[in-house]
Amino acid sequence: MIAVLEVEPSLGSHLDPASLAAARREAFAPLLELGRGRWRWEQSSMQAGNSLGMLVLDGMLARRQDVGQLSYVELLGEGDLLRPWTAEESTTLAGAASWQVLTPTRIAMLDRDFALRTRHWPEIAAALLERSSLRSRALVITLAIHGAVRVRDRLLLILWHLADRWGHVTPRGTVLPIALTHESLAQLIGARRSPVTVALGELRREGLVRRERRDMWLLSGEPPLEIAQTRRGADG
Repeated sequence: MIAVLEVEPSLGSHLDPASLAAARREAFAPLLELGRGRWRWEQSSMQAGNSLGMLVLDGMLARRQDVGQLSYVELLGEGDLLRPWTAEESTTLAGAASWQVLTPTRIAMLDRDFALRTRHWPEIAAALLERSSLRSRALVITLAIHGAVRVRDRLLLILWHLADRWGHVTPRGTVLPIALTHESLAQLIGARRSPVTVALGELRREGLVRRERRDMWLLSGEPPLEIAQTRRGADG
């Protein structure tokens, strides 16, 4: 069990001091710890209809969604709310989703007992709903990035988009501490791997992006806000 409000204090940011103290004593949830590698979700540990979801406390996961021969990857990390059983519901186009744990990850299982213990503080549920809305917003931004014509531009935009969430500013530039392969980057921006490799070479020569090590990227300059969002061309 883990004290959720101790790890994620922003969930109680709208509570008055007395309510916050009471909520901290009640807001406990089972802790799930995941190591690197593929994660095969087992629904037996949670009931879809009466739980709030699964809250990522730290670490990072990748969710891959196949649509026919196409694949899309969504990165998820600290503060994201998951309901992986929803991904198991079949649709006309989408195939099954698969999950990969990129770094050791801890997840709070916000099950029925957690929902009952925190029912007196609807501000907590509202904060969790906000996390879901922020996740949807991030997906919309990614969709907009897919509209850039050049792979180079899409790649630079997605790296800055990820840095806005998980990066930090240093005297040398903005550091993005995520292990991303060329294949993962290609799936994030809807491109093939070979153009992504070429585009990374261009960005490196221009001094805009440098891979410091396997799990760290360095972005130089300012966010590329002036890149035109025109219809995607044939290079993707």
